[in-house]
Amino acid sequence: SIRTITKRYLATVPYKAVHCLEKDLEALFTFFNFSREHHKKIKITNAIERTFREVRRRARTMNCFSNSSSCERIIFAIFNHLNKYWKEHPFKRFHSVL
Repeated sequence: SIRTITKRYLATVPYKAVHCLEKDLEALFTFFNFSREHHKKIKITNAIERTFREVRRRARTMNCFSNSSSCERIIFAIFNHLNKYWKEHPFKRFHSVL
């Protein structure tokens, strides 16, 4: 249960983190409203997570930046590339909930 998890983590994790988890629990469990066959698809098509994963992957290979502007240029180039790609290759069967 969530109470058991809360008690266990309060000993090692800051209160604010545990409280945030409790507060957003319903939204976090929305994933389980979908059938099991869709779980993997939902995980791998999260565009925001994939974008940040791609930025981290590319930035790690460039182990140093001369200044913050050079880092910002690289990140912009990555986002720009991904935006162009998604414009040309939209997700199939993707429907916005907004």
